[in-house]
Amino acid sequence: MNRPLSILKTETVVPGKQVASRENTRKVLNMLESVTQEGGSARRAAVDGYRVGAKTGTAKVAVAGGYGDEYIGYTAGIAPLSDPRIAMVVVINEPQGDKYYGGQVAAPVFSDVMKSALQILNIAPDAQQPLLQIAKTDNQS
Repeated sequence: MNRPLSILKTETVVPGKQVASRENTRKVLNMLESVTQEGGSARRAAVDGYRVGAKTGTAKVAVAGGYGDEYIGYTAGIAPLSDPRIAMVVVINEPQGDKYYGGQVAAPVFSDVMKSALQILNIAPDAQQPLLQIAKTDNQS
């Protein structure tokens, strides 16, 4: 049964429902981390000392009747991967100059803001810890 979106103010924790297996979640986190490393499209989103997972993207801006000549570049990601605490999306609307890909214009901003947020929240670096290992205690693997 489909229900319309509802936004409720509550002081209690609302129970969630796991919709992806732990194994598939681990695989996605591994992929997101790999693109922040050497050779990846999101390597400029990396944060020294932290394990970060990210995805970059670029799109032409829609205009009446099609697409214009302007772009949107974005980088979305999470950190630290050993115990994710922050999710962030950086969107650069109509970047100027020859650089307009998300990995060129949004990833460096993502890195700077994520680094500051991790420090402000006093989240310990995790770069030396192994990738999020989720135990196979459920029957979803």
